[in-house]
Amino acid sequence: MFPFAKKAVSNLFKKPSTVRFPEVESPAKPAYRGRIVYDAEKCVNCGMCIKVCSPGAITRTVEEVEGGEKITYDINLTSCTFCGTCQDFCGTKAISLSDDYHMVAEDPKDLIVSGSRIKEKVAGRVTLKQEDCVYCGLCARTCPENAITVDRATKTWKINYKECVQCGQCISKCPKKALSFQEPKAQGVINGGDCVFCTLCSKKCPVGALTVDRAGKTWEIDRSVCIKCGLCVSSCPKHTLVMGDVDDNTPARFEKSAAPVKSAPAPAAPAKEAPAAPAKEAPASGNAPKTPENALKTVPAAPVADSPTKAQKSAVSVNKAAAAAAPVLSGLIPQAENSWDTGVVLGPDCIYCGLCMRKCPMEAITVDRASKSWQIDREKCVWCGICVSGCPKKTLKIDALSAETAKEAAVPEAPAPEKNAEAASQAKAVPAAAATGVVFGEGCIYCGACAGACPVGAISVDGSEWSIDRDACIQCGACVGTCPMGVLSIGPLE
Repeated sequence: MFPFAKKAVSNLFKKPSTVRFPEVESPAKPAYRGRIVYDAEKCVNCGMCIKVCSPGAITRTVEEVEGGEKITYDINLTSCTFCGTCQDFCGTKAISLSDDYHMVAEDPKDLIVSGSRIKEKVAGRVTLKQEDCVYCGLCARTCPENAITVDRATKTWKINYKECVQCGQCISKCPKKALSFQEPKAQGVINGGDCVFCTLCSKKCPVGALTVDRAGKTWEIDRSVCIKCGLCVSSCPKHTLVMGDVDDNTPARFEKSAAPVKSAPAPAAPAKEAPAAPAKEAPASGNAPKTPENALKTVPAAPVADSPTKAQKSAVSVNKAAAAAAPVLSGLIPQAENSWDTGVVLGPDCIYCGLCMRKCPMEAITVDRASKSWQIDREKCVWCGICVSGCPKKTLKIDALSAETAKEAAVPEAPAPEKNAEAASQAKAVPAAAATGVVFGEGCIYCGACAGACPVGAISVDGSEWSIDRDACIQCGACVGTCPMGVLSIGPLE
């Protein structure tokens, strides 16, 4: 009892260790996280606090009112864990945690922190000044709605206006001040000027807003009908259509006037008849009878340039023998300026895979693998270049045409059909064709891309098995270029 009595007597001369709460307030400890304080005037309605709140204690209500939107935030203290994450992520410091620990109430509504403000509608939308952007990605990381996408590798910046809440966080964080609110401009399809009038865009348009006249070389769009779906832009083989800003001064019609045709000073009648006689005496004709195809292909050299005849503008074919013998047609002097001074030219490396024929949107190309012939109808060809870009051997190109060009590329008079059959059988027996082929290496993932790319269906992929029909393979190399793992190659066969 003596130690206790000693302590009791000493406490009579000391201050109390407790306070008379609630009559006397007790201060909170430093860094205490108490009742949340919400300043609605600082809030920009970015919604970041809602995203980071793990217990879901924060809710938002948006109501359309005159002059803007009434935004109300409610923070339920009965669900809040007072972790302080909302305070840390709030870019405008509209949310903070106080040292107030008085959170006992009889009515649950007293434990809900609320705040409202009228947010005026922002004039315009977030717009990028591309020449000032450094593609740092800070705007994308700041955006609370993940509405912005930045790709530094390809130097692209995109924003989803449906997700954007116009909080302005991206604008305030941009180090180059390349972002700003601007009045949106009307969007529409614009013709860049490289149109070849192939009519693909008009065929793809789901609402019939495009009209293309190949004969008159005119392209026209009805902007009141256009729904800006972008199908015409994605299908344009020349990539001359783009989606951009349009106004009343943006032309809705594009017209390309044909160059004047230079005709020979000689009378029209003799000029038209001139090709007929030399065609029979052409020394490169051989001894074969004149077939319609040969008649179309054999173009005599006239001493005076004349307007192209129907034969010159129509089908031009090149067979395997002529292609091998003729040089690559480049650096040619164009003929008189007219609508037919440029066209698709076939080089000597054609393997007659038929890819160009299948890719041609105008069905202007015909390929016969059996007879090793390639034919193009220049009346239909629109020089879109799809066949050139799709050729696996890169033997097609768009080049200048002339009478001399046609003469060099002309098909010599074909031997008799019996000799043709004999030559074909001998060609099949040549061992050089079988000496090389597609070689299958290690690392295949059996994705089937090679089988899908093969124009003759020579490759089969089934599960973890890969096979090729070498009799059907034409060694075009399409499978090699398509293989994502690079395990295919064309080389010697064992």
